[in-house]
Amino acid sequence: YRRLDQLKDKYDIALVSCGGYGNLVCNYIFETHRKSAVYVGGVLQMYFGVLGGRWLKERADVVRLFLNEHWARPKLTERPKDCDAVESGCYW
Repeated sequence: YRRLDQLKDKYDIALVSCGGYGNLVCNYIFETHRKSAVYVGGVLQMYFGVLGGRWLKERADVVRLFLNEHWARPKLTERPKDCDAVESGCYW
C-alpha cells in the first residue's frame, strides 16, 4: 500500500482493476485515504482505449466492434518486469 499512500493527494476517485485484490484495495483507499473507489474489473483498460492481450485472445469479436486507430497497446517499456509471469501476460 506504500505506493497508494504516495498518490493519495493526486486523485479524487480511484477506478480499480486488480483481480482478487480489488475489494481489499478499494477498502484501503476508502478507509485510509477517505476517497471513493470503484472496482471496475478487467474491462477498465478498454474504457480508456488500451487493448490488453486477453481481449485479443478471448473476445476478438467484441474488440472488432470498437477497435479503431485511436486504440493503443502497452509498449514494451510500459510493461512491468516479469509481467508474463502473471496469467501469461494477458493484461499486457
